[in-house]
Amino acid sequence: YYSLTAWLPLLLTDTVGMSITKAGFVASLFQVLALIGSFGVPLMLRRFSGAAAIASVGGFWIVTTLGFLGAPGAWLLWSITGGIASGAGFTSIFVLAMAHTRDLDDNRRVSSVVQGVGYLLSSMGPMLTGALHQASGGWSASLLMLTLLAVPTIGAGLAVSRLLAPRA
Repeated sequence: YYSLTAWLPLLLTDTVGMSITKAGFVASLFQVLALIGSFGVPLMLRRFSGAAAIASVGGFWIVTTLGFLGAPGAWLLWSITGGIASGAGFTSIFVLAMAHTRDLDDNRRVSSVVQGVGYLLSSMGPMLTGALHQASGGWSASLLMLTLLAVPTIGAGLAVSRLLAPRA
């Protein structure tokens, strides 16, 4: 999320020749579309498991990064899928955390660890994405890295959702 959000305007100007103003607007749209994902996860969880939500979010991320890599001209579609995935990702993480805690204190502990570790790791993403872009002279390496990082993220989310049955 942070990597794509940070570099989306430059990605669009570089790959499709979009003006920086329009690219900034698209980045804003990307953020607004996160609301669909945020509100969609609780609705999805009424019918499907946490594992299905995590797999869907991961699938949207993979489609987004591969889409920008293989068909950047369809930037509107990839901005929609990425925006939805960004909101759904955050909501899924917190819903899973709350579903697997006993009480408010337990929730605070789990949320602290999830947010502390999560933000620490994700803060490195934009720097690494930019470094790969600069070193390679294009976006392919960065987009492939983001695609590949989605795989263990999906795996970890699926493992957590299966290992931790909701507590009564």
